[in-house]
Amino acid sequence: MKFTLACPEESGTHRCFVARAGRAAAVALYLALPAAGAQTIDAAFQPQPDDQVWTAVNHPAGDILAGGFFDTIDGLNVESFTRLANDGHVVPEFENTRVRGGTWAISASTDDRVVIGGDISMVEGLPRRGVARFNADGSLDTSFADPALNGGVKATAVQADGKVLVAGHVNGSGCIYLCRLNSDGSRDTTFAPQVNDWTETMALQPDGKILIGGHFTTINGTERKYLARLNPDGSLDGAFNPRPDFYVHAIALQPDGRILLGGAFSKIGAADYRSLARINADGSRDGSFGNPNITTGWVYTIAPQADGKLVVGGGFTSVNGVPRGYVARFNGDGSLDTGFGDLGASWTVYGLTLQPDGRLLMVGRFTDIGGMPIPYLARTLPLGPAQQSLNVGGGGTSVTWLRSGASPEVMAPPVAYRSTDGGATWSSLGGMQRISGGWKLTGLAPLIGQEFTIRVDGLVQGGNGSNSQGRVRMQEDYYFGDEIFSGDFDGMETLAPTQSR
Repeated sequence: MKFTLACPEESGTHRCFVARAGRAAAVALYLALPAAGAQTIDAAFQPQPDDQVWTAVNHPAGDILAGGFFDTIDGLNVESFTRLANDGHVVPEFENTRVRGGTWAISASTDDRVVIGGDISMVEGLPRRGVARFNADGSLDTSFADPALNGGVKATAVQADGKVLVAGHVNGSGCIYLCRLNSDGSRDTTFAPQVNDWTETMALQPDGKILIGGHFTTINGTERKYLARLNPDGSLDGAFNPRPDFYVHAIALQPDGRILLGGAFSKIGAADYRSLARINADGSRDGSFGNPNITTGWVYTIAPQADGKLVVGGGFTSVNGVPRGYVARFNGDGSLDTGFGDLGASWTVYGLTLQPDGRLLMVGRFTDIGGMPIPYLARTLPLGPAQQSLNVGGGGTSVTWLRSGASPEVMAPPVAYRSTDGGATWSSLGGMQRISGGWKLTGLAPLIGQEFTIRVDGLVQGGNGSNSQGRVRMQEDYYFGDEIFSGDFDGMETLAPTQSR
């Protein structure tokens, strides 16, 4: 059995494409090799914003969406929100973006449009209070009206139907701390939960239920201190009641349904958990996750890796007595990963995002990190090996996406798409199922004698409160010949692949 392996080198990573002689299978493999000094700061990445950055997430094209309170970035007059190329320079379509106020949350949609939320008053000279939506080309989406929200949006999430969940210190237009907008920006009046105080973090579960954390103590008149789960219609999920003893500032979802929490708490129910905890899907304590004992400050952001480790950021300076300046990595059991050293940030880290190649984006109030004057937005070199592989087999009847190492973990089942016109239009093949080491979709109709493209999209949390959602994507071209159904079923031909992310 003969295999061909091609690994063109680019920018410190290798994209390897494997083809088997006889055309039995096609695999596209994205492999990020670890650099020496696994958490060394990437000195070449210096966008140099002039003020705090609160969120940065993955754009599906491999770029970076960033928001905060800056007026300049990369030497350009770009206010509050922008899209950066992977080298840290503003992409041309976003060189004149003007968002008056601060951007706290970003949500990338499947159609590559982007929703932003924050303390926003105007976008491109038009009123857009609280929330705005941008088209894929960077222009303001004028079909999404001004929602007229005041007080500051801390979290956004786009539902499958295009409606937008909004949470924060927000008020106005009948929206108090948590509400939902229709796809045109108008308020969805069928969704009206009563939350009695600020919502600091929100996560949309794959089943449509909504997790919220913050300063509140009641939901719809029922006591729920600092953490609650709502049904898709806004009613309280009465069976879910973990009972943290103080504020919850970050919620991150794992694919197995377990929930990571960060904040100012010292207990979850009766169990000691200082600032970081994990609970089961039903809200019960996850006994396999020990007390990380972060006593010197709060946790504001959590970035899960595909291998089960998690990177956290916040206002802490040590973990269980070990110096860790505002960023630390933990093993899947809650113990400190001592192989990940102290990055030496000068001040609070508000948001983290893992890139597909295992590099870690960090945003916050720091003005230097790793001994270098890199303010507000910085990046490490790869934290370790980060692999992704895309396999399409059986004449197009199955799609497998394997992900491991320091790759970012996805918060919901990825969706596979197929195009037969070179990517001009896409048909959804459906959500993928969890398998060991990744995701798989089977039972698809074969496509024989025609070139086609497969794309998989995964949603990844990031930013302050883990309240933003970016996307990671892999995309490849394939062709199955008629001969796979004759003789000894020998395979498949791989076309020149498109760029993998």
